[in-house]
Amino acid sequence: MKKLTLLFILLSIFTGAKAQLTQSLNNKIDYASKQLPIEKLYLSFDKPFYSVGDTLWFKSVLLNADYSASSRTDKIYVELYNDSLSLIDNRTIALNNGLGYGDIALSKRLTEGTYTIRAYSNWQQNFGDDYFFQKSFYIGNAGEKTWLLNSLQEISSTVNNRTLDLKLRITNLKNQAIGLKDIEVQLMNGSRRIAKADLQTKLDGTLDTKIPLGDNKINPNFNIIIIDKKNKAQKSILPVKILKQETLDLQFMPEGGYMVNGIFGKNCKPKSRSCCRI
Repeated sequence: MKKLTLLFILLSIFTGAKAQLTQSLNNKIDYASKQLPIEKLYLSFDKPFYSVGDTLWFKSVLLNADYSASSRTDKIYVELYNDSLSLIDNRTIALNNGLGYGDIALSKRLTEGTYTIRAYSNWQQNFGDDYFFQKSFYIGNAGEKTWLLNSLQEISSTVNNRTLDLKLRITNLKNQAIGLKDIEVQLMNGSRRIAKADLQTKLDGTLDTKIPLGDNKINPNFNIIIIDKKNKAQKSILPVKILKQETLDLQFMPEGGYMVNGIFGKNCKPKSRSCCRI
């Protein structure tokens, strides 16, 4: 009986201590959330693509983590970049209860290509650009054969390998899939080609692939060139933007290499003991 009583007392003490610890952690989390609230920024646009000379109109919504309107921030910064990640234009947008409106006049001197809008608040800069809003779209003298690219780019790392994982969907201006299209995909660092592959889109216009990075570190000069194999003049340039890590399925063969049970470097040969994995 004494043993049961002692066991009951110990369990009560343990349960009480655990409850106090849990409450303490919850209090600290609540305090941190109040002191360092996360803001979420969304922009919506009047069109999915634009021609040179157009005016790009947008609406911005800045929310707290619980999706209530942010009252901490009274302005945001909106930036327009070309496919070389050069800043083309920028705006400071005043907010009223988390809402803001703005426009960017697209100069007739702009070259045709893929452009990226990036937007953020001062507060979001405390947490890194992963929290910024970002969207790519097409600007040019759009025609029926114009490609629109929607992509997700991520880094995967293993013990012996680093890859840029690319999920891509290609459509035309009517949002019709460019399916079963033979394309060449090139990863470029400025004017230097890092890797290339001949691929084909699926029926829905998508493709998944892995691009070996080796020791190359992603920088603002990196971009991906998508070329129509049957019409070399048909191509699009996609800036490399990294979001997070994830492992995909397909593989990307480096220029001049061979793919045999893995990815091999330029000077490697299949089944050679001296082969180096990228």
